[in-house]
Amino acid sequence: MKQHFIAGEWTPGSGGETLPVIDPSTGEVFDQLQRGNAQDIDRAVAAARGALEGDWGRMTAVDRGRILSRMSQIMLSRSEALALLEARDTGKPMAQARNDILVAARYCEFYGGAAD
Repeated sequence: MKQHFIAGEWTPGSGGETLPVIDPSTGEVFDQLQRGNAQDIDRAVAAARGALEGDWGRMTAVDRGRILSRMSQIMLSRSEALALLEARDTGKPMAQARNDILVAARYCEFYGGAAD
């Protein structure tokens, strides 16, 4: 079961409810997600404010760009696994899912370079 990633940690949802993740091409439930509520949103917003007031907010644009560029590299190194998940989550054909992952990685690369 997938949890929320808040303040750098995986945490369960406050309400204990889940949402099924359904493969639209088969109708099969292949995972469960924690359902968020107002308390989870408040925790996430507080964590984002804390990050902005902390190390992330003090980081230079160049360093943030490097992080985006690294994200692009990681996405490309895992592109087939990400494409399989994208196809299963959305019901897209694999060719389109592969292209979507490539485009997302290129966006990270582009904005990583544009950050400075």
